[in-house]
Amino acid sequence: MSELVANAVLHTVSGLAGGLITVAVREIGEATARIDVIDRGALTVPRMREPNGT
Repeated sequence: MSELVANAVLHTVSGLAGGLITVAVREIGEATARIDVIDRGALTVPRMREPNGT
């Protein structure tokens, strides 16, 4: 979950001043939870990139 929140802060407008990130945790079974991280999106559209070998 921390990586999802970090990505939302780094790569979306939610990381800007006044931005909003929502984390929702729901139990979906006796030993299972679903975690959703919701952000306000980005100013650009995602695009495919070539791996850089690192």
